[in-house]
Amino acid sequence: MDPESAWAVARLNCTEQLLTQFSIIDLATNDDDENKGDNSPSLCIHQIAFWDEMHKEQIVGLVRNCSYHFPSDANGKYVPNG
Repeated sequence: MDPESAWAVARLNCTEQLLTQFSIIDLATNDDDENKGDNSPSLCIHQIAFWDEMHKEQIVGLVRNCSYHFPSDANGKYVPNG
């Protein structure tokens, strides 16, 4: 709730960097901080990877009679050492 908190400032800087890299905004014209966005490489949405944290159920192959299971809770979320 505090826009001056370290978390809020860091979140704003991170968001501004991404918007600059996606060429949505141009921070080079912003006089608040002369170094923001100057050295950030450009990005395209096709350079970002998205994936689901759920693992597919393994199918037992013809060579081995075994399968691998990852421990998960009732929602399918991975549980380390579960």
